[in-house]
Parts: sequence; C-alpha cells; structure tokens
Amino acid sequence: MNDKALSVIRVNVVVVGDVGVGKSSLVLRFTKNDFDDYVHFILGAMPSRRILGCKDKSVVFTISEIAGTESFPSLFYRDAGIALILYDISSHQSFENVESWQSQIQQYGPQNLKCALIGNKVDLDGNVTHAREVQSQRKPNSYRQKGAKERHAKLGVFVLRLFPTIVQLILKDNITPGKLKRMFVNKTLNTVLTDTDVHLMKMLPNMDSFTIEICYKILRFENLIEEPKCKWGNIPHETEINIEDDIQRILNASNEVITKTSEEITQMFCDSFQDNVKRIINRVDEYLNGDTCQQSFQNLHIQQIAISELLKVLEEILQKQPFYAKMINK
Repeated sequence: MNDKALSVIRVNVVVVGDVGVGKSSLVLRFTKNDFDDYVHFILGAMPSRRILGCKDKSVVFTISEIAGTESFPSLFYRDAGIALILYDISSHQSFENVESWQSQIQQYGPQNLKCALIGNKVDLDGNVTHAREVQSQRKPNSYRQKGAKERHAKLGVFVLRLFPTIVQLILKDNITPGKLKRMFVNKTLNTVLTDTDVHLMKMLPNMDSFTIEICYKILRFENLIEEPKCKWGNIPHETEINIEDDIQRILNASNEVITKTSEEITQMFCDSFQDNVKRIINRVDEYLNGDTCQQSFQNLHIQQIAISELLKVLEEILQKQPFYAKMINK
C-alpha cells in the first residue's frame, strides 16, 4: 500500500445563465454522470461535488448554480476559480443575456476568475438546429469581439499606466531632475523635442508625467544608457536582458498594443504579453534595487478599466504620435 498522501487541489466552479438553459442538467451530468429532462434548480440547494484523481493529485470540484435571483451574488463568486456561462442554442434571448452575465462576473468575481461560454442543448433536433446555425453566424461573433476589446484594453493599461512609470524610474535613476532642467534651459540637449516634449520639460523637476517617448529620447540621445546589442528599434534576443534591452522591449510592446486592432489581440497573445511584462518588471526592479515596478503592477489589478475610453486613447495616440506608427530606428 502506498502511504504517500495525495495532494488535493480544490476548484470552485459557478454555473450561470438564464432559467431553463440547462444548468442543473449540466451539473447533474458532471457530478453523477446522470441526466434528467425534468431536473429543476432548487434555490438554496447545497453545492454539488465531484472528485477526480490524476496520478498523485486529487482534484475536488465544488459546483454552484446561480439563477440570477440571489440577493447577494458576490457571495457566490467570492471564492470561484471558474465560471461557466450557459445559453440555450434554441433561445436567442438566452444568448442576448450572456453579456449581462459576463458583466455580473466581472463585477463580483475575483480578478483571476476564468470564464467560458457554453452553448447547451446541442443534442436536440428540428428547428433547434436552424436556431443554432443562426446564432453561430451572428451572436457569438459579438461576444468574441467584446472579449477582444477587453483584452486590448487590459494591455492598454500597461502601455498607458505601467510602462511610463517604469521608464520614468529608469530615467530618474540615471539623471537628476535638476541636471535635466539645466540642460533643457541651456539648450544643450542632444535630442529633438516635440511640442508635447517641450511642455513636459517645462514641468521639471517633476517627471511623473513624462511619456515613454520622451524618457526613451533622453536616455538614448544623452547617452545615459548603452545601446542594446540588437540596436535601437529592433527586437532583443531572449538572452539579452540588460536594462537597455528591456527599454527596447517596452517600446516594442507599446507599439504592438497601440498599432494592433482588438481582433488581433488573441488570448494567447494576451497571456504571452503579460508573462513578458512580469519578467521585465522583475529585471527592472532588480536594476533599481527595489520593488516599485512590482507594486505598480499590482495596483493596476485593483483599478477599474473603462474599456471604450481606454481604446479611444490608444487610437488617439496612434494618430497623434508617429513615434508609435513606425518605431524609431535611426
């Protein structure tokens, strides 16, 4: 007998959707491998559970249903790790309501809650098949577009709020605000300044409003840091991890988010982008001998994102600042 204790992984799942879309049937099928055409949701019922074994691990799924009539929906989402939104493929209205369910999840669910959309009752015949075809052509596309815009806005927060903070910190570490102000007043700066840059320079010694562009210009053209091995305007190799390489990575990442359309921001791209940002943050904090970048990153996750407004700002940046339309490489 193997005395080695199994490690237990607990996963809380919430199943949401309109009345009659098949939430209770789905839960019954998963937890008891059973099916009942006439199963009904019971308000206040205890969550269902299923335990699955995988090698040396035991995964305990606790599944709760939400009908939408609960007085305190935040209690249902509080410890959830996965949310499943169900709609009935024969009901246009149940799909129309998917967005309201998603909004509720975003409002009450934890930041890292994973969400999936499920079209239910695909086994039915007759007119349902036609209804499913209509929905697959029309409705899910709007849902995907909404998800793409949310991902785009999420990465836009990095570009508009996190990246400027990082390059400001690097700039402050390499030159004092006082010295920079004297260089500006005496017109001894080697870089060409735009009207926006001049406006920001007049605010010295405060650098907190400096853009990524002006920080980059000063760091580069005042020779405050070395040129990356890949040369400015190119893509650093993954083995090149000096501070100048990460500045170039920030420029490249900003340019990608600003110039891409929302439809081009796939989930895979979003996940990879965030992983790269975390690595950059760790290296910059090590360079600065602190944890300010990490704190700024964590603060982003407690801020509310106004998606439409943020995407509008990204579009305005692209139109007004050719710096992002074509990366500087000269």
